[in-house]
Amino acid sequence: REVIGERIRDKFAASRRKGMWMGGNVPFGYRVENRKLLIQGDEAAIVRSIFERFLQIGSATILARTLNAEGLRRKNGKAFDKGLLYKLLSNRVYIGDAVHKGASYPGEHQPIISQDLWDKVRSIVAESPSKRAGQSRRQTPALLKGLIFAPSGYAMTPAHTRKKGKLYRYYVTTSVQKLGPETCPVRRVPAGE
Repeated sequence: REVIGERIRDKFAASRRKGMWMGGNVPFGYRVENRKLLIQGDEAAIVRSIFERFLQIGSATILARTLNAEGLRRKNGKAFDKGLLYKLLSNRVYIGDAVHKGASYPGEHQPIISQDLWDKVRSIVAESPSKRAGQSRRQTPALLKGLIFAPSGYAMTPAHTRKKGKLYRYYVTTSVQKLGPETCPVRRVPAGE
């Protein structure tokens, strides 16, 4: 039994090295015909769009929200989410590779995106998400940052929350953020006002 299992694993690995499709979940943008991956036109266009838009936006969260607002769905009819987009953006199948246990080999299937686009997207994904989030937050300026203080003497810093997709910006005392709302009589001030 062990020898048979070993031979099957070796055969599977050898087939992957040749770039053959060996089954499993079919990646979004492809269909399987005669054990070969073939490009699914409408889905492939969405995959290209996801890569190109991520390059412009730089945020999987915002991109997922945009795709869902446009009514785009996955194969199973479910909405796109941040986790799925990161998986999609790191799947080497889209540049024509076959991957086996972390190693990639030239695949038999056609790529959906170019190596150049892949490299640009990967350079953005390689940067830490918190750093990218900081850059997008900096685009909405907090005009009173460092200028307003609570009666307790603590500085009030910009913060935000989201409810039903709408962004609410406000200033909050640092003591409230660290120690709880009862530490300051002001608590939070709406940024717009």
